[in-house]
Amino acid sequence: MAGTLAARSPSVLRLGRQTFYQTGDLPVEAALPMLSDRFMLNTMFEDAAEGVMAFVQKRPPKWKGR
Repeated sequence: MAGTLAARSPSVLRLGRQTFYQTGDLPVEAALPMLSDRFMLNTMFEDAAEGVMAFVQKRPPKWKGR
């Protein structure tokens, strides 16, 4: 499991962990707007574009943590 996580984008993991802890105790109706905002923020990361390009080019991604 650690190897799987280590192969992921550090910026995406950081945002996901922060969001998990901020929304974990909220009711779904209260958490959804925050989750939507975080999803949009995630798509603006440089690593998001790298992940898509790596998938299209069928190669491992080279994460920059941004």
